[in-house]
Amino acid sequence: MPKWKEDIAHFELYRILKNRILENLEYRGIEFCDVIPEYNIKNERADLVIFFKTNSIEPQKPFIVIEVKRGKMNRNPASNNRTVEQAKKYATALDAPYYIITDAEKISWFKLSNNKMTASEGLITNKIRPGIPTEKQVPNVSIEKWIEILKEIVSDYQDGK
Repeated sequence: MPKWKEDIAHFELYRILKNRILENLEYRGIEFCDVIPEYNIKNERADLVIFFKTNSIEPQKPFIVIEVKRGKMNRNPASNNRTVEQAKKYATALDAPYYIITDAEKISWFKLSNNKMTASEGLITNKIRPGIPTEKQVPNVSIEKWIEILKEIVSDYQDGK
């Protein structure tokens, strides 16, 4: 299993999320409007920020901050603490209710109000593409798994209202 370069995983994730959002991604009354890479927050940059709105007259608002972790995430959340704290700081600054850390294979998502963590695996399908050198591999991110995770987050958001 290759360790994906952070920038490659980051932009592959951006590409699949942007394409899906452009297809009018909506769930339980939440419309995902945009995903912006390298979002500027007080002279720092969040890897990705997903925006949403709940009705046609409301402006879009930050919903999820995503930080892509270099290398492989450890199953123990404490070992990913620096990335978790960075994502939490960005979510707080943007008033985004959720934040995610991922290494392209595993994901942990958090609710800002209570720091509750939910973890998922299996975000990559067909991990190695034959005939392509390992250093040139691009993660084959499962959009279906990401949509499932976004639906979990929306359900949590709606249920918490």
